[in-house]
Amino acid sequence: MTIPNQDLEKRCTQCGKRRPLTEYYIRTNGKPHANCRACYKARVNASRDANRQHYRRVQTAWTQTFKLKVREAVFKAYGGAKCACCGETERKFLTLDHINNDGAKDRIKIAGKRTASGWTTYVYLYRRKFPAGYQVLCMNCNFGKRMNNGVCPHKVRCND
Repeated sequence: MTIPNQDLEKRCTQCGKRRPLTEYYIRTNGKPHANCRACYKARVNASRDANRQHYRRVQTAWTQTFKLKVREAVFKAYGGAKCACCGETERKFLTLDHINNDGAKDRIKIAGKRTASGWTTYVYLYRRKFPAGYQVLCMNCNFGKRMNNGVCPHKVRCND
């Protein structure tokens, strides 16, 4: 004979208390964990505290890998890791440029402030499947374009 609602509760293997199934995390196979949420969180937090340096190294490595992946995907989507003006290929010199010179307006739209750039812009473009209006430029061409009313000095040279 089965007891009604017997399957709606489970005994936590760590604290020994009977708790409703809503207080257990559910695995991907549909079964609840052996420990209730409170015990599970306590165990994970204790493990993280005991191995803080390891967790920092793992998190740092993952973050660096993800940032590199996003940056490479953005560069690939906007013409590859090559300056659209002078052809510079050194990745440390490359950056994104707003083709229509509307960077400040775009940064306000993206992050709510004019000073948000770099990673904020890259991840915004990555998550939105790379909208048009950007190009890859080296820092020299980008700065030259800014100081020359939107035209790179390479484009207006008269001594070539």
